[in-house]
Amino acid sequence: MGSWRKTYPKMTKKSGAQIDLLFDREDGMISLCEIKYNAKKFSIDKAYAAELANKIKVFEANFKTSKQINMVMLTSFGLKPSIWAESLIADAVTLKDLF
Repeated sequence: MGSWRKTYPKMTKKSGAQIDLLFDREDGMISLCEIKYNAKKFSIDKAYAAELANKIKVFEANFKTSKQINMVMLTSFGLKPSIWAESLIADAVTLKDLF
């Protein structure tokens, strides 16, 4: 459990990534958690979905693993349904779920 970050030199065209929290689970999964605070349900649009997809891609490129990778959103009040959220997010957790 912890956070992770990958950066590349500015001269390269590769974009890095930061994972807010990750869980390397014993059930054959790695959960990449994106943490966002918002005063209402958090919305994932097309541009933000591309950022999340890049985070997964960069993580997979740096960790050759046979484990399944899934993206989890930890938000204040939940996640607003969208086609991008449905295609990328395995689970959404709210502050209420934690406390």
